[in-house]
Amino acid sequence: MLKLTESAASELKTLMDRLPEPQPRLRVYIDHRCHCGNVHFSMKLEHEISESDSEFALQGIGFVSDPDTTPELGVVEIDYARDWMREGFVIRNLNHQCGGH
Repeated sequence: MLKLTESAASELKTLMDRLPEPQPRLRVYIDHRCHCGNVHFSMKLEHEISESDSEFALQGIGFVSDPDTTPELGVVEIDYARDWMREGFVIRNLNHQCGGH
C-alpha cells in the first residue's frame, strides 16, 4: 500500500483542513512510464470518484486511485521535502529513481 511520511501527512492535513466541506480526496495516479518502463506518479485533489476507483485513508487523509494505479501503489511514497533548493511534495517510486518525481 501507499506509504506516507510523517512530514507529508502533517502538511497534507494542514492543507486539507483549509479546504471547504466536503473535502476532496487526494488522487494518486500514474503520470507516465519512463523510457525503461517504470512508473512515475502524480497526485491531485479529486471531487469526483467513480465506482471503479479504490478509496482508502492513511493517517486521516482520504485517498483515491483508479484501477490501473491501485496495483502499483505498493511502490509509492509521498514525502514533503524542505531544503535550500525546494519545498513541496515529492512522490517517489521506491523501486525506481531516475531524476523524475
